[in-house]
Amino acid sequence: MDKTDNMETMIIKTTNNGSNVIDSMMITNQGLNISYVDFIRDSINYFHQNLYVFLYQELFPILETREQQQQEKRKNYFSQEFNLDLAEMLRQINRFDIIFVIVLSIALTVGRYLMTRYVFMPITKICGIGPTDASKIPESSWKLLFYLFTWITSSYYIFVEHSGQLFYNPTNFWTNYSINNPVDSITYLLYMVELSFYLHSLYTTLMVDERRKDTNTLMLHHIICVGLIFISYCNKSHKAGLVTLFLHDGCDILLEATKLIRYFKVQHGHTYQSAEIFVNIGFIAFLVTWITNRLYWFPIKVIYMSSIQLERLRIHVPFMTLLVIMLWIILFMNFYWFSFAIRLLYKVIAGQIDELEDSREFHQQQQQESNDTNKKDECRKLSVDSGVSIRHDSRDSITPEKSLDEDENTQKNSKEPGQQYNESFVKNKIQPSYNLRNRQR
Repeated sequence: MDKTDNMETMIIKTTNNGSNVIDSMMITNQGLNISYVDFIRDSINYFHQNLYVFLYQELFPILETREQQQQEKRKNYFSQEFNLDLAEMLRQINRFDIIFVIVLSIALTVGRYLMTRYVFMPITKICGIGPTDASKIPESSWKLLFYLFTWITSSYYIFVEHSGQLFYNPTNFWTNYSINNPVDSITYLLYMVELSFYLHSLYTTLMVDERRKDTNTLMLHHIICVGLIFISYCNKSHKAGLVTLFLHDGCDILLEATKLIRYFKVQHGHTYQSAEIFVNIGFIAFLVTWITNRLYWFPIKVIYMSSIQLERLRIHVPFMTLLVIMLWIILFMNFYWFSFAIRLLYKVIAGQIDELEDSREFHQQQQQESNDTNKKDECRKLSVDSGVSIRHDSRDSITPEKSLDEDENTQKNSKEPGQQYNESFVKNKIQPSYNLRNRQR
């Protein structure tokens, strides 16, 4: 049985400019009962229809007759005329939009610098935060403020302006759709701000933020987000786009807030154990929200409605197949980042770590380098105090005992032919180093 059987027959109208719209009075959908298995199966069929079949029939129409080709084109509603669609989309933007995005991205970069210097860093000094955590606080604080703004704005648009119908009944994404529909002020503001933020993030991820294990993936994510927002703005798929922002930004708020609580746990050398409770609660809420928002609702509500359901409604949206491909890439990235959280949860349960930390950071390598540096400093101090000359070997740990063994080997290798090795000489040579106080007596 088709999953859309709970919908009444929809009336497809054609406007004067040739765009298809759905009569909103005929939509009585109360939520599609779609399982994850349905989503995967229908998505495979969707890509087969819109990629494999399209390429084969359009680029290699050798065996098909002209009548068969025309019939297949009528069935494939995403068989697009590239040049016409591109021209139609480019007409939706103007020079002011481009200048506004560039200026706003520069303003965001300058704004983060000023907030870091005059707000975030002074707060870390007042609270007595250690240098390692203090260097991470500006990034998390800046992202938390931004995601709070975008999530609150998108929530207002979805649940106040549209009474929650875009979230609970996602078929309303395409109610009265037309590429020539005007853009309301809230949608325009969110799209311009989000596009500017991800352009700004391309610079900060490379030049400002601390490098992590997923930095390259994060750069790819920002590039895809720029493409997604641009295409969604031009083809007027705003409703699906704003629901996507709502689902993703909520998880980022919990992530950055939890990280900030952990950074502020130790102040002026005093550890606030109660903060660990809030860190654990924030981490659990983050995991639950990530699973529900990014791994379940995002594919079911956004990807499904933007691909399979849109094709069933026979509405032509320019470059929608390309947009769906990028949405799938974002979904794969969501699973990739979820694996970090699962590994961190496993380490906590297995007792491998004492407290929660960002598993994407190069923490272990930095800790090992710090330990090696401290060990070398201790050896140098021992050398000065005792008078023992210690040679550093990068292949092994530096200890006085190993240095003395190296001196013995040097004596053996450097003796002349026929010269007997004087073991007592080595002992007498080493003895004063560890009995300097007795020798002075």
